[in-house]
Amino acid sequence: MTTVQEKRKSIVLPVTMVSKLNCPRRFDGEIIVFTEKGKSWRLGEEASCHGYYCIGREGERVCQWYYRDATSEEIALVEAQENREQQEEEQRARCQLELKNLREIFLKEGEHPEGEFSLKGQKYNDTSNSFGGGEWFVIFEDKSEIWYVKNNGTDGGDWSLNNVRTGGAGAIGYRLPFSCELAARIVALHEESHSERAKIKLENSLLL
Repeated sequence: MTTVQEKRKSIVLPVTMVSKLNCPRRFDGEIIVFTEKGKSWRLGEEASCHGYYCIGREGERVCQWYYRDATSEEIALVEAQENREQQEEEQRARCQLELKNLREIFLKEGEHPEGEFSLKGQKYNDTSNSFGGGEWFVIFEDKSEIWYVKNNGTDGGDWSLNNVRTGGAGAIGYRLPFSCELAARIVALHEESHSERAKIKLENSLLL
């Protein structure tokens, strides 16, 4: 019994569009695996003849990319990764929204007292950096006050607004009386955003 070998599938794409071979990925709504890089050339006026991804790319290098359909196992892996990425994106969006809401509470309802204050308490959601940017919250150890602090040590910033000591040029702080509800929201934001940063840091380390 003879079998007919399946004709290889191929598509013309810019050389930069495929970074890895033999790695399943979603392309045009389908999960496929690019298996081989064919001949390459520089596009001329015939660019539109090679399909959507070559339109308007006259003068760029393209090549014939060969691919196959992904297996069921490969499809499952890609879909699982897409689900993880969607969940992480939703988590980031939740954190950004809650940070915005908390920030607005302090800016609208908080006091910006005059003077220079050294805040004694636990920092939460600290994104400060060596360039004088970032922000954080401080819950006082005696549970008397909660502060929102925006670092203000960058060149060109209005340092006259600073009322919190940082070891640098200073920061702008707004305070509110302690409340269990507000403290709980800040701690919850810290824990969720911290877990997201840990994931990103781990992923970045695996790429090194």
